[in-house]
Amino acid sequence: ERGVKVYILGSTAYAKEIAAYAKTLKKDGHEVELPLFDSIYANELEIITENRARMEWSDEVHVLYDGRSQGSIFDFGMAFALRKPMKIVLMSARSITHAFYQYAKTFQEEVEDK
Repeated sequence: ERGVKVYILGSTAYAKEIAAYAKTLKKDGHEVELPLFDSIYANELEIITENRARMEWSDEVHVLYDGRSQGSIFDFGMAFALRKPMKIVLMSARSITHAFYQYAKTFQEEVEDK
């Protein structure tokens, strides 16, 4: 069985957790994209264009989100539009996050609202 291609959607508040999670995924044979840690693009349009390409490449989107990042909300919208399976790894419950949970539940049997 081949590894899964994972796009990690995350907030800088969880940078340590994201790095550790990505390391575990890679160790388990999965390919990982970490747009949170890339800052090589000149402007916001380049960032979201690159993130869209990475998300299109991925099999799944895994979420570690604290409820504050506008970029993460934008990425969630892309994941939704692309119909990407989503897994909630870590999330602080805030208003928009309920949409994340509701969408992820269509792919994941148990999603705990933390």
